[in-house]
Amino acid sequence: MVRSDCVSEWLSVSNESAEKTLICFPYAGGGANVYAGWAKLLPKDVRLVIVQPPGRGRHFGEPAIDNMNKLISELQPQLVPYMQGEYVLYGHSLGSRVAFELLRQALERGLPCAKHFFASGSASPTYCGLKKPIYDLPSDEFRVELGELNGTPKEILAHDELMDLFEPMLRADFKLADTYKYEQPLTFPCNVSVFAGKDDPILEENARHWLSFFESGDFTWFEGGHFFINDCTTEIVDKVSTRLALI
Repeated sequence: MVRSDCVSEWLSVSNESAEKTLICFPYAGGGANVYAGWAKLLPKDVRLVIVQPPGRGRHFGEPAIDNMNKLISELQPQLVPYMQGEYVLYGHSLGSRVAFELLRQALERGLPCAKHFFASGSASPTYCGLKKPIYDLPSDEFRVELGELNGTPKEILAHDELMDLFEPMLRADFKLADTYKYEQPLTFPCNVSVFAGKDDPILEENARHWLSFFESGDFTWFEGGHFFINDCTTEIVDKVSTRLALI
């Protein structure tokens, strides 16, 4: 029996007895907090599983992982019980790429495919996360770039001691985002919904390229920039819920 609320340092789980499962993956620097408000908005028949990689939240004491294969090898055993039956995957930005590689390796191992995939705020894995890598910049330049991306709280960026604590985790996440690519022919046996922010600097064609990895799919614009997920929560969850109702 899966325990609710806290299964491990890796996962936060709510509504354990639900028939359907939504597995969510955070953006670079994010943790379970990114999706914490979703549980009360989702239908009663949906279990919410939120991935929390090392270096944040209950997992804060563990070093962050900056290698995709290592991340997947440690994460997948935690998720195998949930990657059964009626489950779907949702990732935002880096989270979309982590979900993609997790599903790719899961199918190689004979696990069942997700019923649906949500790729949010991300170029497809054929393209690197940002136009220029930032993970290896000197500390002062790295922090300036984080500020321009507008995803790290300003109160943390302005606090040197807090940034000293969070910077290793942020660098590891951005190394994943900046270096992971997948360019081989591949078609997952499920559909995809691609969500994009109207003011996100990610090129539309690079975001739409997600469609090439799935049997079919759809593309939806949202108001906002790269972190539209934080501003359009109700609208996003409504669309996710509508899709979940069809599986």
